[in-house]
Amino acid sequence: AMGKKDAQIMADNKAKFVEGAKNLEYDGQKAANLWDLIVKFAGYGFNKSHSAAYAMITFQTAYLKTYYKHEFMAAMLTSESNKIESVARYIDEVRALEIEVMPPHINSSMQDFSVAEFKNQKGELEKKIVFGLGAVKGVGGEPIKNIIEERAKGDYKSLEDFISRVDFSKLTKKSLEPLVKSGSLDNLGYTRKTMLANLDLICDAGRAKDKANEMMQGGNSLFGAMGGGIKEQVILDMADLGEHDAKTLLECEYETLGIHVSGNPLDEFKEEVKGFKNLVKSIDIEELEIGSQAYLLGKIMEVKKKIGKRSGKPYGTADILDRYGKFELMLFEKQLNALEELDINKPLVFKCKIEEQEEVARLRLFEILDLESAREVKIPKARYKDPDKQKEDVREIPPMEILASSSCSLAIVLENDVKKEFLRQIKESALKHQGKRPLYLIIKDKDKQFKIQSDLMVNEKIKDDFKELEWRDLA
Repeated sequence: AMGKKDAQIMADNKAKFVEGAKNLEYDGQKAANLWDLIVKFAGYGFNKSHSAAYAMITFQTAYLKTYYKHEFMAAMLTSESNKIESVARYIDEVRALEIEVMPPHINSSMQDFSVAEFKNQKGELEKKIVFGLGAVKGVGGEPIKNIIEERAKGDYKSLEDFISRVDFSKLTKKSLEPLVKSGSLDNLGYTRKTMLANLDLICDAGRAKDKANEMMQGGNSLFGAMGGGIKEQVILDMADLGEHDAKTLLECEYETLGIHVSGNPLDEFKEEVKGFKNLVKSIDIEELEIGSQAYLLGKIMEVKKKIGKRSGKPYGTADILDRYGKFELMLFEKQLNALEELDINKPLVFKCKIEEQEEVARLRLFEILDLESAREVKIPKARYKDPDKQKEDVREIPPMEILASSSCSLAIVLENDVKKEFLRQIKESALKHQGKRPLYLIIKDKDKQFKIQSDLMVNEKIKDDFKELEWRDLA
């Protein structure tokens, strides 16, 4: 009766309330006064109390997001870490706040998303949000707990140091592989390609170390009798196999994290996709009105073709990647034929209709456009279920810069007789094209090469100043 504000029911129950109070030996007048207060609260008190509570939550949220934005957004990401679409949406918001999100790493990550300080180009400490090790698919809680507890004694200085200290009865090959693929073991002396090719060797070394420590610390051993053991030092014999190309590294990252963090396969097309408005993000498909139209921009990663058993006609599915994740489209003969006329190695625009299938929003493809054709179309604003989103998106697609990470350093290859004047030109160009990629110099001397890390951070445009030289992407 209070919730529905039904005055008649409230009036009918007053006599019952007062009589019941008297039967329990309470004062009848006080019971009647209490009932009047209840009736008064039923009139508008519920709304006021809720308004006050929501106002407080709104103020507290706004305060935290303004003055503790790194910590606030890290907590938001952790609260939604089991929903990859929500993580992608919040990371998009984090980047809009100009906060850098770092990939997971055994020397900086906690179990959940956290905030850590890193030195910037000027040597100053700068806060960044770090992916939690718990977000790496397939690792498990026990290995992560052991890694973090052991790190409290000091950072892992090398892969050998990591193997020497971690308990390999908890860290298996199955949990080690996603750590390597996600970049969590970068900068420990070996490339991801080298480590992935030697997973068995690494695990064997870890188990052998565990066994040796157990024997040396046992009560019957000479070391145990002397009152302690020694920490077995691991020595690895692994040939450097170089590094995977950038595309493979990003695929591994997506496989283990469910999202691209250090870069995106669409980064190389950032200039071509500028200027489009009202495009729908893959993470927002579920929020669109059923029956409405949507335009999405993405790059086809894979097409799977089949032949219909009854019709004998070709059909298939396409896995498409945008900046926020992947989505799938059903392709029929007409669309498959259209794809043959298009360059699927470049981003395309997909005109779709939102349909519902088993209470889930699905995309029905109507037309595929190359970027040039799409620019001639006036893309309408999308229709969302939430009225608050029902407004035209006047923003351009933001630049998709690759974040600084262990897998995206840039190196310029020089001969050993390079002149000081030329090095000065490189430095001037680097200062002109400052970015987020560490700059390395690779000096060639006969059959040897020496890699030197500078303190400069650059972007891709520096290559235009030295087109005649060889450039390399470094892990």
